[in-house]
Amino acid sequence: MTNGWDITDSEDGVEDAECVIIEGSASNDGIYPVTRTSDAILTISSDTDGSYFNFTAEAAGAKITLTPAKWKVVNVPSISISITNNCQFNYYNDDVASQAIVGRMGVEGSFQMPFGQAAVGNNWFIDRFLAGDQVMLAWYWGSQSTVENPLQDHKLNPWSGDLDQYKNDSSATTPKNFVSTVVNARITDYEVSGDNEVMIDVTFQGAGSSYAKAVELYTGYDADYLLRANG
Repeated sequence: MTNGWDITDSEDGVEDAECVIIEGSASNDGIYPVTRTSDAILTISSDTDGSYFNFTAEAAGAKITLTPAKWKVVNVPSISISITNNCQFNYYNDDVASQAIVGRMGVEGSFQMPFGQAAVGNNWFIDRFLAGDQVMLAWYWGSQSTVENPLQDHKLNPWSGDLDQYKNDSSATTPKNFVSTVVNARITDYEVSGDNEVMIDVTFQGAGSSYAKAVELYTGYDADYLLRANG
């Protein structure tokens, strides 16, 4: 990195970024965790997921952009996500389908959060809507400690240790059943509401990009529970 490269979070301009979005590369676009050694050294961190560090050589003239970012923890009272597909079956005068025409997949949903939420409250989502920005959202159950760490936990594959509890557990409970829904979202509308507390209702659609898929689903279950459920 060039000496003095700014690694502060591009949204709030204060906190140091914990990940960076790479765009414009030949085949390395993605979201990568980073560590900052000095103003002159920025290192892509490795983890146990493989998807973060399988780089290929880039041409010297590639116009790659790097956007620093940081995960924010938001507690929401309600969420709704729908994943649809307009798949159609062709029967050709037979009672058995001859083929299935797989159409486009759609991802849309909504959630509600306090308007006064720290870091991403007030007009933050309104500004994202007006700018047409994409936002990475993750709703998941599972943690490797009593402190939330979505950077590592949102894919249910932390770099060190195992997921062994749920949010608000004071110690490891080893539930072994986890789920995560990760959406690269474009905000489509918003509404300010609330009775005893001002809330913001946000609607969104999944939007695929060069660095992220529109939606990804991760699950983790205890093998004994699966065997028992299957009889």
